[in-house]
Amino acid sequence: MNKKQFSLVFLTAVITTIFTQALITSALTNPVESAPAGASIEKNASLSDIENKIFEDIWKKTFHYTTFFESLDGFHVSGNASVDGNQLIFVTEDKENSTVKVSKTPSWQGLATFSQKSRFRTAFTMTNRNNVEAYLSIGGHEGKSYGFKIVNDKLYGYSNDGTKELAVLLQTITNDTYNVEARYKPNEVIVFYVNSKNRGELTKGFPSASQLPNHHLMEMSLKTNDSLQKSFQVSFFEYLQMRNVLK
Repeated sequence: MNKKQFSLVFLTAVITTIFTQALITSALTNPVESAPAGASIEKNASLSDIENKIFEDIWKKTFHYTTFFESLDGFHVSGNASVDGNQLIFVTEDKENSTVKVSKTPSWQGLATFSQKSRFRTAFTMTNRNNVEAYLSIGGHEGKSYGFKIVNDKLYGYSNDGTKELAVLLQTITNDTYNVEARYKPNEVIVFYVNSKNRGELTKGFPSASQLPNHHLMEMSLKTNDSLQKSFQVSFFEYLQMRNVLK
């Protein structure tokens, strides 16, 4: 399955799920009254009302962003990061503490927030994992954020409340490709998945759930802790969030 097909299948699944939830909610909150005997039912009008309700709910209540890194236009880039049509590529210099960082910082969009349920997923591979540190996060990893952390050959799920980082070990990694996903519920839990399997969770140390926009949507970074060059590849990034900040 190529990337366009994958994207289409995923978006179809997301929209179908949201449609189903909206239909159930609509049915529970606005039950349909039985028509009197002999009365005609305006089916087309009813379907149109439902479609409008679903469309309105999706627009009002969700925020969705996805990229396959077709280019780095619109991203903040520090260090040697590039794209080749298939992936985002990080390459450090061959000196200690060399760092590469790519972030999405739509600072005045007012949509992304830690006050609502959210989840994100991405896929990565790393060949040289000795003396290396990498982050895949919602928010900048040095401040309020959550996501994944790689230290050498260990993959962690982490959360940062703005002053302290907490992490849970998920598994050891090799040269394989890993699809990772984090599901966040404010002040409740962050569940971490690796290749569709639940590998761990955190129940404390979350970013503040106050209804404020998160100016720093996404950040990915790679750092070498020795004098050898390191590389890191990421294929896509996707984010979905409930949105009740703006009614």
